[in-house]
Amino acid sequence: MIRRFVPLLATLSLLLTACSSDDSPTDVGGDPSGTFTAMVDGQTWTGEIQALRTGYNGFVFGVVGLDGGIEIALSVDTSDPDNQAPGTVDLTTGSTGAQISEGGDIWYAVGQGGSGTLTLNSLDTNGASGTFSFVAGPVANSAPEGTRSISNGSFNLTF
Repeated sequence: MIRRFVPLLATLSLLLTACSSDDSPTDVGGDPSGTFTAMVDGQTWTGEIQALRTGYNGFVFGVVGLDGGIEIALSVDTSDPDNQAPGTVDLTTGSTGAQISEGGDIWYAVGQGGSGTLTLNSLDTNGASGTFSFVAGPVANSAPEGTRSISNGSFNLTF
């Protein structure tokens, strides 16, 4: 059980530390609503939203979803001028993140053999929407060799 939450905690730590003390980020409270779906290695995945972090005017957007023991996490530092909505961002750079975890094993888009993009259609104080796909490589000493393929991903979230 603890191993399942390690990737979530790592992602949330990244999201929480990406903003400086005077950024005034917005934490989404209550129950964020919306959809978070993808194909994981050719199988349908519909994530229950586990965590959401947002900020505006140069802050962070991130979402974590869980379906059947498979967790997908996405994050984007919007203080990077290349990471604005609308627009497409490379998920293998230091200002973005994409991971999949299952049973304590973790794969990142920045891992060996990783690649991917996220298209932010919208991001504002009311919500976020977009699409994503990525190939995630194993994290050293965490996952078996080989990659995970996430395709046809989409999210439409209300904060």
